[in-house]
Amino acid sequence: MNDRVVDVLAFLYELHFNGNEAGGSPLLDLDSISAGLETAGFSEQLTHDALRWLGELDEIEARGFLESWNESGSSADESQRSYTREEVTVLGLAGCGLLLTLEQMGVLNALQREIVIERVSALGMGPLDDSDLRWIILYVLRGRCGSESASVWAEAVLFQNDWGGVLH
Repeated sequence: MNDRVVDVLAFLYELHFNGNEAGGSPLLDLDSISAGLETAGFSEQLTHDALRWLGELDEIEARGFLESWNESGSSADESQRSYTREEVTVLGLAGCGLLLTLEQMGVLNALQREIVIERVSALGMGPLDDSDLRWIILYVLRGRCGSESASVWAEAVLFQNDWGGVLH
């Protein structure tokens, strides 16, 4: 998959979610989205790859992964995540640290972290820079496996550092 799919994702996020907390822009059909992306200068292949990535995210979220998690959004045990060599290569040490920090802050739960890791791996690029990882985290939080309020707060944390702490 083209390594700048994240650029398309960031463009779509800004276009459809940023500044519109009432649920984003009206739903558009894929042809309208594709045409808009191509008009904005993204290639047909890049547009296709980004829309496929989003469709796969939607499929992951729809498969019922949430049923094994309690209402607080966390698993019953408080285990520590060990990353494989491949995951560290794609995420980078700073990315692994960012995911841990967000979990400790309660922004991400373990399931959301796993979906982020899977979606990062699906891009087929690495190592991912912090900005790219932050966009992917926002998409995971904005989807069914997260919540709009969590993603709004996460956007402030990830891009504006409004919470007063230091991120990796």
